[in-house]
Amino acid sequence: MIWIVYGLLAAAPVVIHAWPALDARVTGTPAVRDAVPYLPIAVLALAGYLGLRIRQSRVLVTALLWLAAYGLFRRADVVPAAAFEVLAFAFPLSLALVFTMPDGPLLREGWLGRATVILSPFALAGGIAQWAPEGFAKLTDLRLPIPPEVCRCPHLAVAFALPLAGTAWLKRNRRIRPFALALLPALVPFWFAVHVTIAAWWKAPTATHLGIAFAAISLILLHAILDVTWGRVYLDELTDLFNRRALEEDLARLDRPYTLAMIDVDRFKEFNDRWGHTEGDHVLRMIAARLRRSLGPGVYRYGGEEFCAVIEGADPDAAARRFEDARRRIEAHPFGLRTHTPRRRAARGTLPADDAAGTLTVTISIGVTAGGGKTGTPAQAVKRADDALYRAKAEGRNRVVFA
Repeated sequence: MIWIVYGLLAAAPVVIHAWPALDARVTGTPAVRDAVPYLPIAVLALAGYLGLRIRQSRVLVTALLWLAAYGLFRRADVVPAAAFEVLAFAFPLSLALVFTMPDGPLLREGWLGRATVILSPFALAGGIAQWAPEGFAKLTDLRLPIPPEVCRCPHLAVAFALPLAGTAWLKRNRRIRPFALALLPALVPFWFAVHVTIAAWWKAPTATHLGIAFAAISLILLHAILDVTWGRVYLDELTDLFNRRALEEDLARLDRPYTLAMIDVDRFKEFNDRWGHTEGDHVLRMIAARLRRSLGPGVYRYGGEEFCAVIEGADPDAAARRFEDARRRIEAHPFGLRTHTPRRRAARGTLPADDAAGTLTVTISIGVTAGGGKTGTPAQAVKRADDALYRAKAEGRNRVVFA
């Protein structure tokens, strides 16, 4: 759904500019004409500040790059048109380089080298435009069969967004990935701004068109950074499940019966001692994915090797069958070891394993209870499910026990 909103925001400047009646109404409104050019500055500054507050220096650097680009566009009356063609090529590459850098304090050791790398696309494209103008002109003249009045932005510049798309998609840090991906729709109004500046040059309505374009960009980025902030509050970084805070808030809002389960990975401490915490993290990710696939979105990481699952409005017996099915699926799915050399030998009978094949059979124990209505508070439901989980452990593990 949010990508539809991003798409509408990205398309808004283009639609306004292409629809004469709407264009005249928007750009002719004094309040819009006076306020819109300053909106991107305020919103981008806010996005950068939020990035600084949550210790995401890449968000801050990205906001600074957008502010610098907007400042250049606002000086279009004294900046040559070739500078905006350089910007069209270099800007997406610069954004991609920002997200290839490790995150950390903005002015930590080596910051000058990183800044040099991030700005290198501008130096390279500007150098080609300055010292090899004929070659740069050939790049800008590579166009699709689209009339120049429709798109004066260099068409080849769109291909330079591919490194950014690849970098954003492959980000291992899932917390920052939504922000990096949001840069892609934000490039649409950016290229539109390049088109308006080159095609129309500096006319009175152009300042408002640029303000609208960068307002769309800034709103997309502001929502993306708020999404990142929300993820840091409610998502577990390792498994990408909702965390305990989200569970407690969701349970407090439920106004109908539900079935709640506490789930624990059997002998997980022994597994970590034998194979290491990295392999243990892989196990938790695998179990999280299997639980979400079997039980739906109401799966939470409670802490450590414990998970919690909530099924709303389900008959307790039917819910218990779903939990049993999830348990069987995890037991039937061998876990492939990345490390085939254990840190220590396992005590006999402590781990169900098939070391020779490089796989382990991982099992879970589940305690289930009914919640909501007259069954008591959410905290009491969690306590009952936890007691049932303890009984499942005591009865031999790898089973579902109903409170």
